[in-house]
Amino acid sequence: FSPRFSPDSKRVLVLNGFGLNGKGRLDDVLSIDMTLEQPQVTEKISQVADGLESLAFAPDGKMAVVTCLGKGPWSAPTGFGRLAVIDLTTKPARMLYQTPIEIFPEGIEFSPDGKTLFVGCTFADHIAVLEVEGFRLKRSPYILPCGHGPVSLGLSPLKE
Repeated sequence: FSPRFSPDSKRVLVLNGFGLNGKGRLDDVLSIDMTLEQPQVTEKISQVADGLESLAFAPDGKMAVVTCLGKGPWSAPTGFGRLAVIDLTTKPARMLYQTPIEIFPEGIEFSPDGKTLFVGCTFADHIAVLEVEGFRLKRSPYILPCGHGPVSLGLSPLKE
């Protein structure tokens, strides 16, 4: 579900679990090595969350952040979703931590310089803004109102 190529196109991360939550089991993130003659899964980040929705690679390729839906079929009883931070500099790759985000996070993108992360919070009707410091995500006090239910994002550098 929602596969993404790394910035150097050498790796593809795949969210294994069809993007569904409420299954009662934790889904894995699979890493496919695209440099092999026959690309294949070479790493697995096990049991990330019940309901993996989307992911974004940092522009430098050192980390990825996965949006995690939570427990319920369309809403988490806890009232929030999560972001899982994946360290791609280790072999095998590993999940470092999870941090809460508004309920039902879907679209996610880094700014082109990698200093900011944007997360579409579908049920909150806004885009959350997080500052990126190394592998640390720090919540900004600002949001971007965007109307009803943002579900995907895309960013590109400004052309001057």
